[in-house]
Parts: sequence; C-alpha cells; structure tokens
Amino acid sequence: MVRLMRALREERRWIAAAGLLFLISAVLGYFNARSLDETLRAAGVWERLERAVSVIRADPTFLKAFTLIYWNNVKAVLTMMGLGIFLGVFPLMALVSNGTMLGVVLAKTAQKTGANPLWLLMTTILPHGILELPAAIVGAAYGMRLGMMAAWGVWGLVTGGHREVVRHWRRLLERIPIVVVGILLFLLAAAAVESILITIVAK
Repeated sequence: MVRLMRALREERRWIAAAGLLFLISAVLGYFNARSLDETLRAAGVWERLERAVSVIRADPTFLKAFTLIYWNNVKAVLTMMGLGIFLGVFPLMALVSNGTMLGVVLAKTAQKTGANPLWLLMTTILPHGILELPAAIVGAAYGMRLGMMAAWGVWGLVTGGHREVVRHWRRLLERIPIVVVGILLFLLAAAAVESILITIVAK
C-alpha cells in the first residue's frame, strides 16, 4: 500500500489533470445533453451499453454480474493505459468520452425523474463509481504519462539526451506494475459492490 501511494504521489499532477479533464467533460456533457445524446446514439454507444445490461438482466446472479463488470472494466482501463504510449491520445479521448457520457446520463435521468441532478449524482452514480472512477482516472493519467515519455524519448534520441530519458523511463516502469495491481484491486472491489447491489435489486 505504501508503494502504491508513493507511485500515485509521483504522478499526482497527471492524475489531477486527468480528473479535471473528466470533470469538465461531464459538465459539458450535462449542459449539451440533447445534441450529444443523438451523437452517442448514432455512434452505437447506448446500444452497446444496453446489450451489456440485457446480459446481466437475463441472468442476474452475483457471479455473472461480477464477471461481466470486472472484465469490461479491466479491459477498458488497461487498454486506455497501454495505448497511451501512442502520444497519450487514446486515454485523453477515453476520458473525454466517458466524462461526456456521465454528464448526458445524469441530465437525461434528472429530466425523466424530475430529481435534483446533484442528488442523483450522490445517491446513484457515486456509490457505483466511488472505486471505479478513481481507477479509470489513474489509468488514464498513467496512459497520458506514457505518451509524454514516448515523445520525450524520441526527442532525447534526436538531441543526444538519451541517458536522462532512460533514467526517467526506468523509474516510470518500476511504478507501473504497482499501479496496475492497485487498479485491479480497486476494480475488483468495485465489481463486487456493483454485483451485490444488482443481485439485491433483482431479488
């Protein structure tokens, strides 16, 4: 746990930037929900989410829900993190799209139910995402960091500063396995909580 906290502290600026980007995207998604809803629908985003929900509804057992939720979350976060090596573009886009989706969902739910959006956020979204969202934000932050390091590495080779680049790469690669284990554990706990809630509601 100490090593994980140290690894997170080392990249606190990137994590803060990723969290802020997610928050801004969610706010923009909320205030532009109508137009963005049509865009997301045309892109098939809602259809994919509805398919995942229908799979769980067909067999709302703890094991089924846990397996689907955990695997989807792990695949999404680790893909976002790993593909960050390509200049950090993928995690950046993933953060924006997920934040936007959160804002749109919040706006649509508030409109349908008439409930206060802040109340909905606190009572329905945060209980599910209290562990999931930080894991995704940390994964995206490290993905963007990888992209920056890749670009800096190329620049170092061109300018002859490769020793400094190698030293920073070594430090980053030492932290990544610790962060990945932390993310997996956070997503494990998040999937367990969500699966328990799903099975309770199903009964």
